[in-house]
Amino acid sequence: MSCEIYKSINLYIRYDTYMILYLISDTFSQHFHIYMNTCLFMILLYELA
Repeated sequence: MSCEIYKSINLYIRYDTYMILYLISDTFSQHFHIYMNTCLFMILLYELA
């Protein structure tokens, strides 16, 4: 019985960790996209100037 409980807890923790990692990577990719756009915009302005 305790073994089954341990397995379910372990699975839950693993799922939680994956969700956290997914959220972190998701926000990072969004910010990275914004950062890249800003960079390209700056380069464009520099080229035109």
